[in-house]
Amino acid sequence: MRTGAQILADILVNNGTRFVFHMPGESFLSAIDALGEYRDKVTAISCRNETGMAVMAEATGKLTGKPGICFVTRSPGATNACLGVHTAYQDSSPMIMIIGQAGQFETERDAFLQYEDFPNMFAPMAKWVAQVDRAHRLPEIVSRAFHTALSGRPGPVVLVIPENVLNEECRAQDVAPVQATLPSPSQQQVDALFDLLVKAKKPALLVGGTGWGETARQQVQDFAEKNKLPVVASFRRRDIIDSRHTCYVGELGIACNPNIIPWLQESDLIISFGLRLGEMNTIGSGFMIGFTLFDAPVPRQTLVQIHSGIEELQRVYQADLAILAAPGPMAAALDRMEPLAAIPWEQWTENARAEYETFSATDNCPGPVDLAGIFRWLRERLPANAILTNGAGAYAGWSQRYYQHYRLHTQLGPVSGGMGYGLPAAIAAKLHRPEATVVALGGDGCFLMNSEELATAVKYQVPVIVLVINNDMYGSIRLHQETVYGGRDLGTSLANPDFAALARAYGIFGAVVNNTEEFAPAFEQALETNGPALIELRINPEAINTRFTLSSISGKNHG
Repeated sequence: MRTGAQILADILVNNGTRFVFHMPGESFLSAIDALGEYRDKVTAISCRNETGMAVMAEATGKLTGKPGICFVTRSPGATNACLGVHTAYQDSSPMIMIIGQAGQFETERDAFLQYEDFPNMFAPMAKWVAQVDRAHRLPEIVSRAFHTALSGRPGPVVLVIPENVLNEECRAQDVAPVQATLPSPSQQQVDALFDLLVKAKKPALLVGGTGWGETARQQVQDFAEKNKLPVVASFRRRDIIDSRHTCYVGELGIACNPNIIPWLQESDLIISFGLRLGEMNTIGSGFMIGFTLFDAPVPRQTLVQIHSGIEELQRVYQADLAILAAPGPMAAALDRMEPLAAIPWEQWTENARAEYETFSATDNCPGPVDLAGIFRWLRERLPANAILTNGAGAYAGWSQRYYQHYRLHTQLGPVSGGMGYGLPAAIAAKLHRPEATVVALGGDGCFLMNSEELATAVKYQVPVIVLVINNDMYGSIRLHQETVYGGRDLGTSLANPDFAALARAYGIFGAVVNNTEEFAPAFEQALETNGPALIELRINPEAINTRFTLSSISGKNHG
């Protein structure tokens, strides 16, 4: 006989769960207590807000390829955690959020019990939402949750477990650990892809999405190298291909090299591998306007679309060849093919690579703190396995342009555009990769969204380094005001604390950088500390973008 809480703990441990992120709540205390029996295998990380907690679970899924696990309690906790679930869905990150529901005998009563209809609440933002009404069904339903989170297009699952079910005793049979079901291409589809490639003059390979492993990554790089095929990474997935690879030519999305847009529009074959052809990956003409990079619904170019989720194939764009396949099986199939005998686009690839190198080396950062130089210094100073995290904001464009990723799973950023992502994601990354240097980037507005998780980093002695890029404004929204609304600043100016003093109030290292020369010594000192550290970079408000200044765009409509 076991309680529902003990059954749940056994399932999580059997599936290799190493960390469970939670905000303590009475509705699932029995589950946390049951996990305490496995202290040598799993650690329950108590966070300071459900938003940051859910981001840690989402970042776990993105980094490890296994579902990140988090527990929340009832209505206040579950509603706070919505951003993490939304991000997991938009970013295709495997994640399981378990909600401790009010006891079944207390439902539908308006009391402090905080009951909510969670299946209806989370249905639009999760792959599957289910409530477990009997303890003996936990192995069946939790196993299905793992399968659902991992299979097809990965994403979040929400399980609602009433308090009385966790306390109920029963006999239940354990199930084997879950293995993801990965779709594979047929040989006929691979042959058809190569037939299209043989006919091309100016092809481009777009890579992105989740589900990539080291082998698949290397196979795709080898495939590109053998066929001199230019490779473009999707938005915030630059780590899928080594930035030093001679076939890597840039990234899609916000703050991309503007020259890559007409270059892609000139191509005659687009091979979209793993990424969703949504708004962020199809920004073309105009200011951050999606679905303009290619004509919709019928692109001018021949389109090959490869994705593990059948719902993504033919969703917006009509593909000439649609292949249901996960990155691993598809990359293996490409690797088995002999290289093409004739490659007429070699100069096309070399020109694009030269353009990328020029764009990555050209400076445009006004003020005493040179962000371009700082990120170039970081890419030389940090080891190849260092992990950079970031949230949403104009500040992220500086690392996007000037920092390079050499290994897989060294970039964690929200495709969803959720602010406050950097710090909690960095905490999760450092817990899972303690040997790696982890740097969290945040704008002054972005960082304060989840800054309370500094307390979590302090409690568990997670030595992440936080870089707060402070320009006293919500930069990306200010860009919209400047380009669309004649520069009228309404609601985007910020009143900020002394961020370094805030760090010191938590008992950790805090420093302020007012000019470029101060950064390297401060960063070296941060590396030498035994715990978390924070460096505030006070930048000129003019340095709002890597391509233009704030004053240069006022009242103008820029492409």
